[in-house]
Amino acid sequence: MVVIIGITLFVFLFYFLASFNNLKPEHRLVFIGLFVLSSFILRIVISPELNKDYPGYFNYHDSKIPENLISVFLGEPYLKVVYAFFDLFTDDKAVIFSGIYWFNLLFVTAFFVWLLTRKDVQIFMSAAFLFLFPVLSSTLGTERMLSKVKVYSAEMETVSIFHKVYFLFVSFIVTTTALAYKKKMLHPFIITTIALYYAGFIVNPIMGFRFAPYLYFSIFFFNYSGDYNTQLTRILNISSFLLFPYFIYTLIDTHIL
Repeated sequence: MVVIIGITLFVFLFYFLASFNNLKPEHRLVFIGLFVLSSFILRIVISPELNKDYPGYFNYHDSKIPENLISVFLGEPYLKVVYAFFDLFTDDKAVIFSGIYWFNLLFVTAFFVWLLTRKDVQIFMSAAFLFLFPVLSSTLGTERMLSKVKVYSAEMETVSIFHKVYFLFVSFIVTTTALAYKKKMLHPFIITTIALYYAGFIVNPIMGFRFAPYLYFSIFFFNYSGDYNTQLTRILNISSFLLFPYFIYTLIDTHIL
């Protein structure tokens, strides 16, 4: 556990340092390289079998692509397509699932590397996205972003304390971003996504959790050009490193460690 936390600290630290917009290109490239390297080391140290989603998908999920086109889109198409790709090379189900997890890691890491190259994204925004890293690097986590929204009930899935803590985290992001950008947050698109997130959480916290990535995209990639609270933004950028314990919490909650 100590080794895992130590490597996770380096993942967070290198990402945090690469997020500074005033870095020289060569320094940013070094930090991005170290972030990618530490991420891959963390994936090697934490076996895919330790992911909490792994047993359910490995033992019970039907990965065959149905002949009906509608069934394809309603039945987690991303997972089925990736499974079919690795099935071309081996019949070993364990090897196929290992390949899926590594493919997810490559896909998600590429997204975060692209995010680090964006100079119009503040550090605290970039750090908030990083909290999705332990979730998105899992099979189910990626599917949460790419599959269609389904109807959940408390009887179907257990609401853990994680979803409630995550709700507080999202509320913190919404509040601090509103304080930083003030009236610019009143754009109908942003207000709509925020309202949908809280409505989803009221229906079921799991639904709200799975809608959260769309909320992040609406907030963090909106054009906030013009005057805003630069002093508060600077404070949020520096203090975002203090959220490292929550990053550890998301990792522990999504894995059996």
